[in-house]
Amino acid sequence: MYITDMDLKNIRGVHFRYCQARSRHRNFYPVRGAYEGSILMLIKDGRVLFNFNGRRVIAGKGDAVCWDPGELLDFHHAEGRPVSFTTIIFDIISPDGRKLSLRDIGLPRCFRPGKSKAVTIQVGRILAVFHTRDPLRLFKCSRLGLDLLEMLDREKRPGARPVSGPGAVLHHRIRDALEYIYVNYKKRLEVAGLARKACMSADYFTRLFKRQVGIPPARYILEFKIRKAMDFLGTYDEPLAFTGEELGFHDYSHFSRTFKKITGMSPRRFVKKGKKGYDPKQDEWNL
Repeated sequence: MYITDMDLKNIRGVHFRYCQARSRHRNFYPVRGAYEGSILMLIKDGRVLFNFNGRRVIAGKGDAVCWDPGELLDFHHAEGRPVSFTTIIFDIISPDGRKLSLRDIGLPRCFRPGKSKAVTIQVGRILAVFHTRDPLRLFKCSRLGLDLLEMLDREKRPGARPVSGPGAVLHHRIRDALEYIYVNYKKRLEVAGLARKACMSADYFTRLFKRQVGIPPARYILEFKIRKAMDFLGTYDEPLAFTGEELGFHDYSHFSRTFKKITGMSPRRFVKKGKKGYDPKQDEWNL
């Protein structure tokens, strides 16, 4: 993979929005600020399949993957196994106060840090400072973030590879189905209906979808709806039953069971934890 030289001379600072390490994680969900800042994900264990607007990339242990808002279509476990990773969401600030993209500074989308241990230690320092109550924590994180970017620039090596072969690009009908889900997620979507729109049998559509995306379409629909539910519950102060109804669930009981099955907690507990904020002594949620 082609590795570019980063241009770090015109960076005034790095503003961190979110930093979190997750161990043996089984489901990916949106995190605070995920659609506003640049994202760097360091894979510590397992393999992750990324869909960058239809172009697929598999990243494994030791790889780093980064993207700007709007670049990533979706991502899932590549082998259905738990994944350990660290996610950092941040803004890169220019001297005149503008936000720079990762492409502006020349950071490649997928690479492998040469001195992974040193990078891991630096990321650990950022996590430790970010989750303190120090009033100067964001300033200190900014300096650590600049050091991290310089380290990645010095030590980057070719890493994650694009998926090759016939499945390297999403089948156009699977891509159309994904886009239909994104637009119509509030409806009661069914696999049979998506298969008819794709002009395929339900069995063939399910097999192709799972092979291309990584999980069956029924599971994907439920996970996508729950992602949206988490987004809504974290942003708007609406009744829980109203959120479930808006997302096409039969009733609140159905919504609550599905939410708990996928996230491990009820919608009510999710909202309560979101209002309390992050508590590292309890668990890894930071909402």
